[in-house]
Amino acid sequence: MTQIINIADLKNPDTGKTYREENNEKIHNIPLGTLVEVDFDDSYEEPKRGLRLFVVAHERDCDGTPLYALSFIKKWRDDMYGEQFKAFARGAIDTGYSEECLRICGGKV
Repeated sequence: MTQIINIADLKNPDTGKTYREENNEKIHNIPLGTLVEVDFDDSYEEPKRGLRLFVVAHERDCDGTPLYALSFIKKWRDDMYGEQFKAFARGAIDTGYSEECLRICGGKV
């Protein structure tokens, strides 16, 4: 019988914790409202480089890895257009960025 195992649920032999548990313990190091520059290159999508956006939400991948949501609107909120239009507010962000593909921009905004 074939058994399907999610890699995130495997235990790290060094710590005894699952990789998901370890990832969920990681913190987001880039604060909300920070201006960042994207440096993302993925073979499945067109590279995103040089785009400057604000960190507007801290999210996590399915394995607990910290991810960031970005927007042109620094004070973005999911209810900024009203409670009944939250789906439209989600259209004003781009999600799924890891810390490794973001560079904090210096200077004042």
